[in-house]
Amino acid sequence: MTTTIEDDENPPLQNSKLFGLFKNPDPGFTQTGISMLTSFVLTNMFIYGVTGRAKLAYVLSMISIPSSVILSVR
Repeated sequence: MTTTIEDDENPPLQNSKLFGLFKNPDPGFTQTGISMLTSFVLTNMFIYGVTGRAKLAYVLSMISIPSSVILSVR
């Protein structure tokens, strides 16, 4: 078993926190979050632009979130 020596070129790992909520989040967490938010916003804008009904746009945008998460995780 080899050990690594910590120096300027090989610093120790830091425990990073995302807004103090998550400690060492999964690498795909950021991509999934951005994908989910983008899908929600674009679906909301499209449906509201076509129909002019805010409640319908919000409901259909909420329905798009699970599909976005499933596609991102897959």
